[in-house]
Amino acid sequence: MTLSLPKTGQAVIVSNSQVKSPVAVGYAWVENPEGCNLINGTGLPGSSFRTDDWQQRD
Repeated sequence: MTLSLPKTGQAVIVSNSQVKSPVAVGYAWVENPEGCNLINGTGLPGSSFRTDDWQQRD
C-alpha cells in the first residue's frame, strides 16, 4: 500500500496496484497497532481511521 500527500497537505491518498476497485481503507484500526508510521504536519503520529461504517467481525 502506498500513502502520499498532495502539496496542500489536506488529504491522504491511498493506492495499491493489487486492488482494482477499492471500497474502503483503514489505518491502524486494531486494538494495539504496530508499525504505524503516519506523521501529521506537526510531527505527531496520525490517528487511526477507517472510511467505512461496516460492523466489525469478532
